[in-house]
Amino acid sequence: MAVKYNVIEKSLPSLNNQRQVKYYAVANANGRVGLPEMTKYIESISTVSGADIRAMLYAMEDFIITSLADGKIVELGELGNIKIRLNSKGEESSDKVSNKTIKKVRAVFSAGKRLRDSLGNILFQKSK
Repeated sequence: MAVKYNVIEKSLPSLNNQRQVKYYAVANANGRVGLPEMTKYIESISTVSGADIRAMLYAMEDFIITSLADGKIVELGELGNIKIRLNSKGEESSDKVSNKTIKKVRAVFSAGKRLRDSLGNILFQKSK
């Protein structure tokens, strides 16, 4: 199977005030999968029951949320890790930086080596 992609047009600013157009590939998702699909798959390749798998996955979700709220980086083996990233308003001195200057909090996933390596083996197909 191949990952399909669409082509999008983006206008870029140029020095001589002329519109410069470039075209880029953007991945076209082929649906979604979630915990029910993951549970069924794991159940089909193991001796663990669906109920036990769901319990573990929901416990893992709670563990990740709690750990991130405690300021920890959550390592998920060769899959990668999840950490918190902040966006804040810039201030003129460090004394002025406070909780109120934080604008956004994001959970950021960084792929591990095995996942990064596997991405190099993906086949692509242009959508029609």
